[in-house]
Amino acid sequence: MVKEGTGPFVFPVGDAARYQPVGVNLTANGSGLQSLYAAADAGTAPFTGTGASPMPLLYYNKEEYWNLTPLTTATGTVTINWDNYKNPGITAVSDLRVAHRYSGAWVNEGGTGTGTTGAGSITSASLSGWSPFTLGSISTLSTLPVQLLYFTGVHKNDGNELRWESADATGAATYTLERSTDAIHFSTLQTFMISASAGKQYRYPDALGSVGTKYYRLKITDHDGKFSYSHIVKLSADNFQAVTVYPNPATAYIDLSVNKSSLLGSEAYIVDGAGRVVQVILLRSPQVRAITGSLAKGFYSIKFNDGSNTIFLKQ
Repeated sequence: MVKEGTGPFVFPVGDAARYQPVGVNLTANGSGLQSLYAAADAGTAPFTGTGASPMPLLYYNKEEYWNLTPLTTATGTVTINWDNYKNPGITAVSDLRVAHRYSGAWVNEGGTGTGTTGAGSITSASLSGWSPFTLGSISTLSTLPVQLLYFTGVHKNDGNELRWESADATGAATYTLERSTDAIHFSTLQTFMISASAGKQYRYPDALGSVGTKYYRLKITDHDGKFSYSHIVKLSADNFQAVTVYPNPATAYIDLSVNKSSLLGSEAYIVDGAGRVVQVILLRSPQVRAITGSLAKGFYSIKFNDGSNTIFLKQ
């Protein structure tokens, strides 16, 4: 989507799961400003004091970002919103700033947050350089103790299955998986000791989750007792998927979990944005791995012979 002209505007963007808007207020706009949302890490880079605020960031949100790109030039402010989706580890609104990956570094574009730790927004200072934006923090109190590559779940006939994987477990001690029927009051299902190495995958089958709607979250506790929560995963019969794909976003590979027995033995097709089949996958067993390292970055669709499809992002 492209914003033409000046003044305030909210880009109605998001992913397949959630609406995640981002706002701008432009004082100059040469040929239009375009926006893309990604539930992913915009990339590690050093923190510097070269933004609107000279105070370097300590952390940035590695679970989502908005890429704002002018077709020629533009000047204005950016408003980042947060909620309970992809925004774990916020303990104080005053810790937050607008984080901007610019010229090979993460910089602090200022702002004063409004709202609560559960939902709010923050607006940057005026800027004329663009590229990925997300939430940043200037405090060690507002940070997730461990970076999750993904936390997701799938509804099956025999219950719900939760899956997650850590990218960096340094300093973290335990995951506690919690369940709720109202997304407010949670109870503990199980606590897991966190592996010291990155890339550890976790699964939890919840046989009692097959009836009604259930909400799940991870409580992530550090060795010093500090903790934060992941985003909330909602599962019900409406969430039944013939095939689930994880991790998503993907890098080197994707694992396909076939939940519909009639698809076993059939072929699935990875299709790029131009509609070209770039890979064929034989669903020979309930768990199949496909190598995606050679695929170009972008969104892909996987089509199945029952007419269903799913989308994943290759980073």
